[in-house]
Amino acid sequence: MPPTSTTSEQFLQGLGSIHESVRGDGRTTLKRILNTCEEMLRDRKCTEVHVEHNVLDAIEQGNRPVIYGTCADGSATSVYIHVEEKVGIKFARALLEAARENESIVIVSLEGPTPFIRKECDDKKIQFMNAKDVCVNKTRHFLVPKHEKVESPPDGVLVCDLPKISEMDPIVQYYNFEVGSILKMMRTFGGHEKIPYYRVVTAASS
Repeated sequence: MPPTSTTSEQFLQGLGSIHESVRGDGRTTLKRILNTCEEMLRDRKCTEVHVEHNVLDAIEQGNRPVIYGTCADGSATSVYIHVEEKVGIKFARALLEAARENESIVIVSLEGPTPFIRKECDDKKIQFMNAKDVCVNKTRHFLVPKHEKVESPPDGVLVCDLPKISEMDPIVQYYNFEVGSILKMMRTFGGHEKIPYYRVVTAASS
């Protein structure tokens, strides 16, 4: 059953106050979220990205994505925005059942899923993101270094000795790096020369 218009308005009101660096009403924040999600799919190597023409209608109906991207290898990612504060298991299961074999799902909501739902969908092709983490594209901030996935750490360094970065880290979630991925980042310490450093993505429970 689609949410009532009152629920939709409450959702937009909630969007308007989720991030201290975002000024404006819920509709302005929603546009920022859509823009970040579009950039996210392109950064995930989607060659074709389609944005739903009637976004509010798609959100209210809950059965079609607001953004859909396809990659050269045939895989696809669909982004849904959930109007309720927390994602329910019924909603998540319905999207998984309708998803194609090579399609992954991203659900954006105000407060994310409950711990039960996150555990239930842990091995599925579904990713939960909080609206506050995508209302601003953190990867575009000048203080955030580029995170690049590499095949192995530098010579002489064991993977088990690398510092850890959680799979729940907003940048890791943005790129959807898998657990076990080795990430290379470039930072400037003191001088002008950039120095590489490495992290390994670990499960949130680690």
